[in-house]
Amino acid sequence: MKFYKLVSIAALCAASAQVSAQDVLTVKTVGYELARDIANATLLECRKQGYQVSVVVVDRSGNLQVALRDELAPRFTLEIAERKANAVIMSGINSGEFSKSRTDIKQELNHIEGLIMMQGGVLIES
Repeated sequence: MKFYKLVSIAALCAASAQVSAQDVLTVKTVGYELARDIANATLLECRKQGYQVSVVVVDRSGNLQVALRDELAPRFTLEIAERKANAVIMSGINSGEFSKSRTDIKQELNHIEGLIMMQGGVLIES
């Protein structure tokens, strides 16, 4: 009986190793330098157009990579920018497009921590 259990466990371990070896994901992500450059260029362009803003770049999981706040932008703009970026991560499209396409649940989505349904979040694709 012990031999049978040992053989079953060994077979299960071998099958598990074969499955996990094939379960590898390859992803592209924006590195720090590029995220910083995107944020800086965005902030400068907004300033040139007369807007004092905060710019946030998050990774594909919504983790903060870079946050910049123009010196005249209110501190609240940092949170708003991050919440817009998270809406992009959740939807896969620019936040303004998502907001317009989901007017049926727009108000409910605004109650989810970390999201806001406003124009301004832009998808970065490679």
